Amino acid sequence: MRQALWIAMVVGALVTAGCAKQADTSKGPKPQVTLPDRPDLAARPIAEKYTDGAWSVDGLVRKASELNNQDVTVRGVVLAQELCAPGAACSAESHIVLVDDADKPGRRLQVVGPWSDFDLSGYAVKSSQTLVGKVAMWSPSGRLINMDGILVLPQPKPEAAAEEPAKK
Repeated sequence: MRQALWIAMVVGALVTAGCAKQADTSKGPKPQVTLPDRPDLAARPIAEKYTDGAWSVDGLVRKASELNNQDVTVRGVVLAQELCAPGAACSAESHIVLVDDADKPGRRLQVVGPWSDFDLSGYAVKSSQTLVGKVAMWSPSGRLINMDGILVLPQPKPEAAAEEPAKK
């Protein structure tokens, strides 16, 4: 019993001394802290369609299953080009990637040509593009599949210069 009383007195003295030291350190001038304003963390909604009727990339990807096999117009910025040289063996089909904002890429839309070695090099990275094509879940060759949707560009029309000599 004496040992328990003795241990309780020692522990009580240590706790009292510890609290007294802690109280001593809290005295004194408090440092001035200036923090920046709270950031606005609310996500800015991206319009599904623009006023001219063109789809945003985000809107098209969200509605891709409903728009499957329909012709649409979509506007976006080219984020990347993944091109395959004509006649070269590549693991994926040549395509470009469209986003709504190149600085904060969100949803991405892959754009392919009407055939696997279609030249997409004319679409420069970070350029704004308004493209017309058909929404699909896989490319015409079947080598590129994306259930979020793919835009398949139409076959290019023959140039007027090539048609004129044929008419003569």
